[in-house]
Amino acid sequence: MDAMKKVLVSVAFMVVKTLACYGQEEINSLKLLTKADMLMFNGQNDEAANILKQLLNKDPENKYLNFQIGLTLAGKSKDSYKNFLKAYNVPDNNFGQNPVFITVGEKSTFTDSTSNSKPFNLSSGFKFDLKKPYNNICISKDFTRIVFIDLTSSENKIYFIQKKGNEWLSPADITSQLGSTGDFYPSSFSADGKRLYFTKFDAFGGTIYVSTFDGKTWQTLKKLNSNINSGYSDTHPYETEDGVYLYFASSRPGGFGGMDIYFSVKVNGEWNKAINLGAVINSNFDEDYPALVNKDNCLLFSTMSISKGKNKAEICKAYRIDDTQWSEPEALGFPFNTPEDDYSYSPLNLYSLNFLYNNILRKNNSNIKQPNTILFETKVMTNKHPASNYSIFINSLSSKDFTKIAETNNNGIATFSLPEGIYQLSYKGSNIAEKNMHIIVPSILKNDTAFINIEIADSPQKENSPANIWKQ
Repeated sequence: MDAMKKVLVSVAFMVVKTLACYGQEEINSLKLLTKADMLMFNGQNDEAANILKQLLNKDPENKYLNFQIGLTLAGKSKDSYKNFLKAYNVPDNNFGQNPVFITVGEKSTFTDSTSNSKPFNLSSGFKFDLKKPYNNICISKDFTRIVFIDLTSSENKIYFIQKKGNEWLSPADITSQLGSTGDFYPSSFSADGKRLYFTKFDAFGGTIYVSTFDGKTWQTLKKLNSNINSGYSDTHPYETEDGVYLYFASSRPGGFGGMDIYFSVKVNGEWNKAINLGAVINSNFDEDYPALVNKDNCLLFSTMSISKGKNKAEICKAYRIDDTQWSEPEALGFPFNTPEDDYSYSPLNLYSLNFLYNNILRKNNSNIKQPNTILFETKVMTNKHPASNYSIFINSLSSKDFTKIAETNNNGIATFSLPEGIYQLSYKGSNIAEKNMHIIVPSILKNDTAFINIEIADSPQKENSPANIWKQ
């Protein structure tokens, strides 16, 4: 009977999680944040900003909320840089009275006098209808595929969307492809987006399945072996980036009580015997919804054992110590946790996701290096002639001990690469005015190139031109 109670509780939690429609009722910070994410995905940045500002009023220094608001205001408001400064812990001084904001568009080119060139926009095509209840929205790690359940139908239809270029295509109903009868719920994509994991819920609990994408269609769901599916409740699988480990939750005997988090290692194409993550992560209450980020070095999951107490789930994080050990879990706090049950959160755009991973979930802001950079090519002109042998001093305002010096060649061109952060660029040369520029390079999605065209007076007077570089 106790095992059945645990199963029913887990299923009940899942039902609560599905009630993600946004009516007139009072809703908590996590639901507000999710609604803002949907609005940003739709390109409705003004509406998203209004919601995010409501949340920011409760925690004005919140880094993640400041970053999100900076996104919604980029290219539209001269105040957006103030939110980015708070997000990166940079003091708001020496930025001038009338800062210039630049949004790098498709040509990736801007000048020091360009202002509010293009509002931030994620993509075109499919838009979420916020009057509809969506459930279990999963996005592939490269943000080119989305799957979700539309709860407006009694069949719990499963829809799949692909991204072509910068446009999300129309949703395709893949319910029949998968062989779902309304009781399958998507959990996560593999890193390459070719495998989609599901949990099937029934009166006895959860069972884990997987479907493979052949480039055109999703294959019929396949039940995982008995090392994963125990006959008790097994739920919410998450495959690691290398495809070797599968994390999931289970109420099988031998755990610490309730739902525990387990992992299995794939050997010769088969999942081996599941291993309990141990007492540091698991408790005599429920742990569920595992996900790994930052090269699998940070574990996110829900638990009832940290601060809310019994019968209230909250989202927590733990850091990998070695292959088998994890740090003590910590609650994520506002706005991700509320007085109600909270299970998981993932943004609906890569900019926010990268910022969340690199700046909120990274241990001590040092254990995961930002691999991607933007290559800046800057051309310096004075009196319409190239300024050769001109020095650009680059100083990071958001990271310690990051400085660079670039020199212009005979054509007045200098190149340098910058990762995510906020920088001061000082252009200096003999008998030419000094120009200072502040640039913001938020979470970078991929290595890319941007171009800066600078015109500098030939009189030795100092110029200031703060700028917000936003690479889309």
